[in-house]
Amino acid sequence: RKLLLVEDNPGDARLFIEALREVRADDFEVTHVECFGDARRRLEESAFDVILLDLGLPDAEGLGMVSVLSELAPQTPVVVLTGRDDERLAVDAVRSGAEDYLIKGQMEGALLVRSIRYAIERHRLVEALKDQNRQLEHFAFATAHDLKAPLGNIEQSIELLRCDEDDEAELPELTVLGLKGIEVASKRMRRLVTDLLVLGRAGSRTTAPERIDLAEFTASVVEAYRGDAEAKGVELEVSTDPLAIVARRRDLEAVLANVIGNAIKYIGEPDSPAVQVGWERRGEEALVWVQDNGPGFDPAEAETVFEPYRRLSTDQEGTGLGLAIVKKAVEAQGGRAWIETQPGGGTTVYFTAPLAPADQMPAAGGSTAVPGTT
Repeated sequence: RKLLLVEDNPGDARLFIEALREVRADDFEVTHVECFGDARRRLEESAFDVILLDLGLPDAEGLGMVSVLSELAPQTPVVVLTGRDDERLAVDAVRSGAEDYLIKGQMEGALLVRSIRYAIERHRLVEALKDQNRQLEHFAFATAHDLKAPLGNIEQSIELLRCDEDDEAELPELTVLGLKGIEVASKRMRRLVTDLLVLGRAGSRTTAPERIDLAEFTASVVEAYRGDAEAKGVELEVSTDPLAIVARRRDLEAVLANVIGNAIKYIGEPDSPAVQVGWERRGEEALVWVQDNGPGFDPAEAETVFEPYRRLSTDQEGTGLGLAIVKKAVEAQGGRAWIETQPGGGTTVYFTAPLAPADQMPAAGGSTAVPGTT
C-alpha cells in the first residue's frame, strides 16, 4: 500500500517510519514530503492509499488542508497528525473529512498500523455507500425529470375539460369533484417533482463555486417572500453587514429560499411575528442564521427534520424535502446545518459556509450577537 506522509519535522517523520518497521509493516511504501505544496503535487502525479497529514506545515496549517486534499483526492483517506491531545480538534478533523486523528508521541507501531488499515477500510465503505446514494439520487432525479412531461399533459387536460365556468356548471357534480381532486393532486405532484429535481441538483459540481456577497444575494432571494410575509403580518428583517462567501449560486439560493420560506410558512400567530436573517464571521467560515419567533418544536426532533419526507406539521402544504435540500447543499460545500428550537420559543436554523479569501480575517469592532449562541 502506498502511504503519503506529509510532515515537516524530520525527527517526527523518522519516528513514524521506525514505528512501522517495528511491526514489520513491509506492505506500506512510504513517500515523505515536508510541505503542503509538495503533497498536492504528489497527489496530482500518482494515487495513494492513505495520507498522513501534519496540521502545522511551513506553507499551510489547520483543518482547511484536510478539505483541500479530500477535494483533490476524494478516494484517498486522510489521517491527521498533531501534537495536541484535543478532543474538540479530533471532532473537527473528522467533520472536515479526516478518517482518524493520531497524537505524535503516542504512535506505537501496532496501533499506528491498525489505525491506518481501519482508515482505509472505513473510507472504502463510506465511498461505496456514497456511490449507492448517488445512484439512488440519480434515479430519483431522472424519474422526476421524466414525470414533468406527462404531468404537464394532465394539467392541460384538466384545463380543457373544465373549459370555463359556464361549461363546468353543465357537468355532472361527480365529474366536477373529480376534476378538482385531480387538479389538487397534480399541483401536489408538481411541487414534489420540482423539489426532487432541486434535491438532485443540490451540491452538483456542474457549476463552480464563486464569491458571493451575502447581503446583496440574500436581499434578492428575500424579495420573492415579501408578499407572503406581508400577507401574514410578518416583519422580515435582513442584515446588511458586508460579508462574502464562496458558494454555488444555485445551491445558496435553494438553501435560503427553503429556510426563509419555512420560517414564514410555519410562524403561526405570535403577537408580533418576525423573521430575522443574519450572519457573522467565525474563523474561516461565515455563520448564517434565520430566526423566527414562531411556536418552535421539540428539540429532540431537531436532527430528524433534515431527513427526506420528514414533516413535523401537516397544517401547511409541503413535500418534506426542503430541509433535506438545505442539508445536502450546505454539506456539499464543506459547511454544516443545524437547528435550535424550543416549544413556544421560536426556531433558528443555522448553516456555515467558507468565507471568500478577503473576508478570512477577524471582524472589526467586535462581533454580532448571534441568536442562541455564545
